Amino acid sequence: MSLQKVKTVYAISVYVSLAAFDNIVIGLFPPLFSNIAKDLNVAISAMGVVSAVNILATAFSSLFWGYLSGKFHRKRLVIVGTLIWVIGVYLTALSSSYIHLMICQIITGIGLGCVASIGFSALTDYVPYHSRGMVLSLWGMSQGFGGIAGALIASIISSLSNWRLPFEVLAIIGLLLIVFYFFVEEPRFGSMEPELKKLMDRGMNYTYRISLGQIMTMLSKRSNLLLFLQGFFMNIATGSLIWLPTLYIARIKALGYGPEIAMIVAAFLYGIFQVGGTLSSYFGYLGDKLQRRSYKARALLTAVFVF
Repeated sequence: MSLQKVKTVYAISVYVSLAAFDNIVIGLFPPLFSNIAKDLNVAISAMGVVSAVNILATAFSSLFWGYLSGKFHRKRLVIVGTLIWVIGVYLTALSSSYIHLMICQIITGIGLGCVASIGFSALTDYVPYHSRGMVLSLWGMSQGFGGIAGALIASIISSLSNWRLPFEVLAIIGLLLIVFYFFVEEPRFGSMEPELKKLMDRGMNYTYRISLGQIMTMLSKRSNLLLFLQGFFMNIATGSLIWLPTLYIARIKALGYGPEIAMIVAAFLYGIFQVGGTLSSYFGYLGDKLQRRSYKARALLTAVFVF
């Protein structure tokens, strides 16, 4: 294996791991809803508002981070974004009131928005078009594992101590993870596009960037519009699933078990629910294979499984 391939594999591994930690942070919060609500003396339904605000902060900040990625080094931005969510997670552990908790989760969401947009963008510049389905499926699989790990970390550690400790542990691990970014090679925009690769091999640079004025043009493309709509409506359903750990805990308590056992069992049930994400690498491979026959293949395969 050449040195360049080693660098590429390393970079992909770091970004995929980053996606896992992104979802560990997201998966950490829901199993602790009841404990946090009790400690801060608020209704458990109020935790849904905090989670929604966190997701909104992630979504809107990802637009800002995506804009910055066209002007600055993506690796540096990811380091800054990771630092932001690490700070947000650590401050969450110190929350003394509901408003304090919400502010900390907004900070966390802003950092996670960087991971969501720039990490995805960087991966597409590391691998050629015909292999992207496989690599991006690893990104998706790592998110599934991250969600499982987050739920397990939250339930096991909090049952041994309190709800604050899992956030402290994750913040320390996230801080250590930043070291790996310093050894990642910055990908060149468009370097894996077949139309541009030959020109770049001759020493030319691709400097074109999408402007804000072109957003309506992009939305007018039917494929883009349908993807946005599909993502919007699908996430209405998947967003409600954050309440599963809380519902599991309530159900297990109703069967007569204590809160510690209920939390651990609920985390395992939640983990089992997300095991299907481990199949994403196979479907990524299948999508790449079918895409060579038809450019509609990936979209149609996704549509079938979304349905």
